[in-house]
Order: sequence, then C-alpha cells, then structure tokens
Amino acid sequence: MADLVPLFLNQRRLDQAAVAAAIAARDFEAVRRIGHAMAGAGTSYGFAALSLLGERLGQAARAGDVPDSKRCVATLTITCRV
Repeated sequence: MADLVPLFLNQRRLDQAAVAAAIAARDFEAVRRIGHAMAGAGTSYGFAALSLLGERLGQAARAGDVPDSKRCVATLTITCRV
C-alpha cells in the first residue's frame, strides 16, 4: 500500500488543478463530483483529512459557495505537498 501513496497524492494534485478550473468556470457539478471521489479515495487510502476535505468541497459545490470551494483548493494544495 505504501507504494501507492505517491500515486494517490499525485492524483489529488491533479484534482486540485481540475477543481480550480471548474470553480473558475462555475462548474459546480464537476467540483461536487471531484469532491465526492476525493472523499471516497481518502477513506480507501486511510487519509481521513482528505476524505473530510472532499466532503467539505462537495458541500461547498452544492451550495455554490465559491469562497469555501477556493479555501478547499488551497487546503488541498498544502495537504498534498508531500
């Protein structure tokens, strides 16, 4: 499993870029889908903080909350800097 962690974190970095682009385009359905996938992947890999962040991102997307969505992206950027 440890060998998969770098790949997992790299995917979250790609998610960060995709979420930022979706927020800029006001595509909250894409933001919600990515957040949902992140929440599930975080649980599967044992990254509870990323799972919670994915849930928060999904909530922000459902509410159309741009500032909180952007805060989630910033947090994701910091979290995946390993």
